[in-house]
Amino acid sequence: MKPASNGYAHGKLMLTGEYLVMHGALSLSVPLNKGQSLTASISSNGMLEWQASDVNGVWFNGVFSLPDLLPIIATDESAGEHLHKLFLAIRELDPQFIAESQGLVLNTNLEFNRKWGLGSSSSLIALLAEFAGVDALKLHQMVSNGSGYDVVCAISEKPVLFQRSGERILAEKIDFHPQFADDLFFVYLENKQDSAAEISSFLKKNPNDFISAVAEISEITRKILKAESIEDFNHLLSAHEFIMSKVLNRKVVKDVLFSDFQGAVKSLGAWGGDFVLASTSNGKDYASRYFSQRAYSTIFSYNELVLSEHSRQLKELPLL
Repeated sequence: MKPASNGYAHGKLMLTGEYLVMHGALSLSVPLNKGQSLTASISSNGMLEWQASDVNGVWFNGVFSLPDLLPIIATDESAGEHLHKLFLAIRELDPQFIAESQGLVLNTNLEFNRKWGLGSSSSLIALLAEFAGVDALKLHQMVSNGSGYDVVCAISEKPVLFQRSGERILAEKIDFHPQFADDLFFVYLENKQDSAAEISSFLKKNPNDFISAVAEISEITRKILKAESIEDFNHLLSAHEFIMSKVLNRKVVKDVLFSDFQGAVKSLGAWGGDFVLASTSNGKDYASRYFSQRAYSTIFSYNELVLSEHSRQLKELPLL
């Protein structure tokens, strides 16, 4: 444990492999230049105090007893219970976790709206694991039913190829810089999805039904890495959407919301909410105008949101 420290973890977006990553599909995800920070300082009040903020200000305050880490005050009951669950999991991994602390103040700051689904939970797990000196993926597996790709992304400086087979996880940091990145956009659908509930529902299905789909999605992921034109990229996105629409028995988001969009639109993460990836050769003005006219005002270009060498250097600049 680091009794007085600062930490930072990245947000994430999974570009390929949603849902089927749970059954062994090869997925591609990218760390974001927006993330979450944690600052820790020692106090003498005999309690653990927690304050959480996002771009809209403070959204949670909590107080936990020491050394048993029971919630005393929680301005958001669900958040308080989640933190308590995380603390207990860390204690299982390290029984000495703040066992002798006389008091601690922890502050987290999220650089994006926590309703956006960009990794508020996974970046928190990564931060607490670093602070406690425990394995982030082990901690994740104790508190989540997800694949763990998002925790890997939280601590990565590069895009990640991720594959999970049972308890075995393969993760590779790669270089992925599409030549047509200026033609890619992330659009928030103004509808936060419950990823944990979506995963739980999906895992009730028979994985044997998805063997061919897993292979097809894995192949699409490999081909996307090699796509040299936006036309090829759009074709692969559309093929991915078609396969997943069959797997989930749902219509693709382009047919439902954006049928006249000149390009490809792919759901990201849990279908039906959070972000989509829009790809068009018509340029930024066209994409911004198209989505804004349909009341989707949260739009990021690919280079604006995805972590790059330039954005890493900016994060490392000293504060004046």
